[in-house]
Amino acid sequence: MVKVEKSKGGSNEEEMQRLAFQMQELRIGAESAYKQREKILDEIEELSITIAALREIKKIKEPQSTFIEIGGGNFIQGTVNPTAEIFVNAGSGIIIKRSIDEALEINEKRRKHLESAAEKLTEEIQRMSLMMRSLESRAQELVRPR
Repeated sequence: MVKVEKSKGGSNEEEMQRLAFQMQELRIGAESAYKQREKILDEIEELSITIAALREIKKIKEPQSTFIEIGGGNFIQGTVNPTAEIFVNAGSGIIIKRSIDEALEINEKRRKHLESAAEKLTEEIQRMSLMMRSLESRAQELVRPR
């Protein structure tokens, strides 16, 4: 990551150029981290919905007819069986069959992992923001009349 560099005896103009370059790098890094964090937050939301649905299925005592959304506001009618196994994406195109409890555990672990990643990205964004403020302060010192 970019470090705030002190002037090495160069002119104010050279130092301003270095500061501008460092600011640009930090801005790009912060924007990238922000986009990553937003994507992760969307995934967390999707997992939360999945976890809630699995918990609701666990409450069902006998098979129930329902509408199942297939996307874009379209549904098919189907039956939800509380003893059925859940097909879980294990990654790399591999689908595994698990009990509802196992599927819940897998999805809760995924959500925790993503929440941790989102937290780390938030910290990184804050760190970059502080560095940008430091660079801005240094730039203001350079343009201030002496």
